[in-house]
Amino acid sequence: MRTILYVSFLIIFSTISFSFSGKGSGAEDDPFQITNILQLQEIKDDLDANYKLMNDIDASETRLWNIGDHDGNPATPDEPMGYKPTFLFGTLNGDGYIIKNLYINRPKESQVALFSRVGGHIYKLGLENCHIIGCETVSGLCAIWTQGIIEYCFTSGIVEARCVGWGRGGLCGYLNGGVVYQSYSSCTVSVINDNWDFSTASFCINPSSGVGMLYCYTTGEVISNKRVSAFGENDNASHCFWDVETTGIPDTGSHEARGLPTSDMKKKATYYNESWNFFTIWCIDEGRDYPKLRAFGKCPPTDVPLEPINENKLNAFPNPAYSSIDVLYKFQTDGISQIIITNSYGQQVYNANVNNINPEQEQRHSIDISSFPSGLYFVTLRSPAVALTQGVVVLK
Repeated sequence: MRTILYVSFLIIFSTISFSFSGKGSGAEDDPFQITNILQLQEIKDDLDANYKLMNDIDASETRLWNIGDHDGNPATPDEPMGYKPTFLFGTLNGDGYIIKNLYINRPKESQVALFSRVGGHIYKLGLENCHIIGCETVSGLCAIWTQGIIEYCFTSGIVEARCVGWGRGGLCGYLNGGVVYQSYSSCTVSVINDNWDFSTASFCINPSSGVGMLYCYTTGEVISNKRVSAFGENDNASHCFWDVETTGIPDTGSHEARGLPTSDMKKKATYYNESWNFFTIWCIDEGRDYPKLRAFGKCPPTDVPLEPINENKLNAFPNPAYSSIDVLYKFQTDGISQIIITNSYGQQVYNANVNNINPEQEQRHSIDISSFPSGLYFVTLRSPAVALTQGVVVLK
C-alpha cells in the first residue's frame, strides 16, 4: 500500500508545472511581469513564454549566488558562480528598463551570457555594468542567437573568455541565423589562454552570410593576441560603425561596416547620412557622447526629438514584418519616384513606380511580402534627386 501511495505521489508531482512568482500568464497579450532578478532567473522554467520587465533591476546580489566549484579544480576554493544562463525561445520586452551589475563566473562553461541561447525576440533591454566570465561562446546579452531578432538593446561592462574557443562578443557571441537591429555595445571583451586563431569581436561574430546586423555600433575594447574584429570577419553588418580608437581595431576597408575616430562617432551627421532614424529611435548629445536609444530615456535635453516639417521622409513598417509592409513617404519634389526592395545579397525583389502627388503630405504605399523568405531587406525610395533607404526584417 505504501508503495502504491509513493508511486502515485511521484506521478502527481511530476505533472505539476512550475508557476511564475509574479503577475501574468506568459501569453503574448499577458506576459509574465518581471520585477526582480529572482523572477528573471525563473525564465528557465518556461522558455517559450512571453516576458516583460516592469522596472530597472539591480542584479548585484548575483555576486553571492551559487557558491561552488566554479573552475573544475578541487585545489582552489569554491567561489560564487553567479547568475545561471538560460535559454529563451519566447519574447522579452525590456520596455526601456535596464538590468544592472549582473555577475556570472563560469570559466569552465560554454555559452555564457545573460541568455546562453536565444531563438525568439528581445527588444528595448539594457544590460549595464555586467561582469561575465566563461569559457567559449561568451558575451553580454546572448551567447548564441539562432533566429528571430534583437532590437533596441545595449550592453556595457566586462566580458571575459578564459579558454580556447569561438564566439566572443560584447552584445552577442555567435550570430547564426538571427538579426541584431538598432543596438550598441561598449563592453570590454578580453580573451585569456587563446592558443587557437579564433576571431573575437567587439560587438558580435557572424559567420553566416545574408542576415546579420543593421544600424548598430560598438565602442568596446577587444583584448586578444589573436584575430579581432568589430562585427565579425564576414561582411554582414550594414550601416554599422565602430570606434577605431576605443576598440583598438583599425579599419582596413574590407568590410561594409566602417571604423571611425571617436570625434566622428560623436557626430550626428555620421549616422544620419546612413539613414539612421534620429526622430523616433536614436538621439545624440552632439560632440560629447555616442548615440543613445530613446527607448531608455537617455536623450540630452538639447536634443530635438521632433522631425522637421519640411524634410524628405521614408518609413517602412511594421518592423519586423510578416505578411505586408506599408511605406510612408514624403519628398519635397513632385513627380514619379521608385520604391525598390533588395535582399541582403543585393538582389532586387520588388520595384514599383509611385506618384508623389503632394510634396507637403505623407503618402502611403502597401506591399505584399507574404512570399518573401525570412531575412533582412532594404526598402529604397528613389527620385531623380534623392534616395532614402531603410532596413526591414521579415520573419515567418
